Amino acid sequence: MDISALCFSKEVGPYLGRVVVGIACSGGADSMFLLHALKNSFPARDLLVLHFNHKQRGESSDDDANFVAAVSAQMGLKCVIGEWENAIPHASEGRLRAARLAFFAQQPVEVICFGHQLEDIAETLLMRLTRGSGSEGLSAPRPISRVGQQTFLRPLLNISRSNIRAALHEHGIAWREDSSNDNEDYFRNRIRKQILPILAEQADPLRGMARSRMLLEEDNTAVDFWLNSIVNVNNSQLDCTPLIGLPKALFRRALNRHLRSEPHALELDSNAVDLLLEHMYQQQTFQLNIGQHTFLVYEDHVLQVREKKVFNFPVLAVPQNTALYWPDGSHIFIESTPLTADLRTRLSSKTLNNTIEIYCKPQDILARTWVDGDAYKPIGMHGHKKVQDLFTDRKISKWVRHSLPVFCSSDGQILWIPGLPPADDSKLSLQDTAALHLVWSR
Repeated sequence: MDISALCFSKEVGPYLGRVVVGIACSGGADSMFLLHALKNSFPARDLLVLHFNHKQRGESSDDDANFVAAVSAQMGLKCVIGEWENAIPHASEGRLRAARLAFFAQQPVEVICFGHQLEDIAETLLMRLTRGSGSEGLSAPRPISRVGQQTFLRPLLNISRSNIRAALHEHGIAWREDSSNDNEDYFRNRIRKQILPILAEQADPLRGMARSRMLLEEDNTAVDFWLNSIVNVNNSQLDCTPLIGLPKALFRRALNRHLRSEPHALELDSNAVDLLLEHMYQQQTFQLNIGQHTFLVYEDHVLQVREKKVFNFPVLAVPQNTALYWPDGSHIFIESTPLTADLRTRLSSKTLNNTIEIYCKPQDILARTWVDGDAYKPIGMHGHKKVQDLFTDRKISKWVRHSLPVFCSSDGQILWIPGLPPADDSKLSLQDTAALHLVWSR
């Protein structure tokens, strides 16, 4: 194979015209092939070699870094060597990848090329199939992907590992062997050494799985395009109203994308996600505890993170002609006012919104928070009714119930709770000449 005749796809080619292109180089066969291919194909291009030392194999890891630095200098290329500070011994593949990506994100390049090849597609596909991935996960690694502010390119996805090594031998190009690639404690290595050889006895699994990856990426792109034309999933909350009646796949994609932007929900397992998705698709209210006093809530077609604030404090005496500020940011204003003929006319016309203001008998007013078991007799109703049932009837969210003030008479009888009708005990009589005006606002 002529390394200088590497055929880059039409999609990848334009990105290689950037001023500086980064090359992720571990020193292994694939990345060394990529390094020489890019240098030979674009001799005038500014290339920046990027090597990250994970500090997992002692001196061997340091030798890899020194090898990459020496080769880069020999080729006249700039090289940046990064190290994982406070490296975790025997770290998982996920932690290693996160540390590596953090290093790449710090580099002054918009485009980074990686040496993933044909076998990487098959290994990734099989790994993710066992984990229950959908089209989004199964279509990796992609020729082009966006990570943060950088574009990642993988020009070698159509080339097999054996062809790459044959070309390196032919041109006398050295590379480093990572001893961890032989460690079958890693799932990927077991797939490479045990499963792929068995599949190869019956068919050409590499080309077949590469085609499957391509088809899955096409489907994945179509779903993304459809979703983006329907709903904005980049907000702090996800409004699913436009998705009602559409395929569940769109709900799932919107949910997954929203969860990726929500730091509280990063650790949700697939069972929790599926349970949440089912309630969303069926338009059922649902809440999922994702932290202390923090919940992921689906209610009224909207998914958002909420904190359940429970205020517990002693009963307060509410002064008149003063604004009382509540811990949730709302406030109440109470003033004494003459009960004029005009005011009586207004009250009898029933135009008053008694969910945010009432007029009641002049008296001392106490304020407290709602407690389970509270009940009173609302105006116009027969008998007492539990406050919890009134909340439900009025569709007052569970997330605000404990933050609402409960206004009581001096003997503890409930007079009014904002959002609910006032108590029968609060109504004015014909003999009253003055009234207390209570106004609640956020």
